[in-house]
Amino acid sequence: MIEVQKIQAIETYPIRLEILRKNIPLPYNFIGDFDEGTFHLGAFKNNRLIAVSSFMKVENTNLKGAQYQLRGMATLKEFQGFGAGKLMLKQSFS
Repeated sequence: MIEVQKIQAIETYPIRLEILRKNIPLPYNFIGDFDEGTFHLGAFKNNRLIAVSSFMKVENTNLKGAQYQLRGMATLKEFQGFGAGKLMLKQSFS
């Protein structure tokens, strides 16, 4: 069973580096990671962090209300296809 919970920005870094930035010379720490409106979710299987997502508060004058940008999402290769991303997206609306 996969469980989703809030995590700290620094906890996202190993998976971001492995999945999103592997062999790509781009930063794995994002501007806004520690902003007040930012939150991060982690998906855990058997107490192991297998996927991460980061949501950053943004403003768009064309839309009303609070808006968040999904800034990054990554799942370890061996756990892709099991619905961790979907679960994190659902949790982000809670």
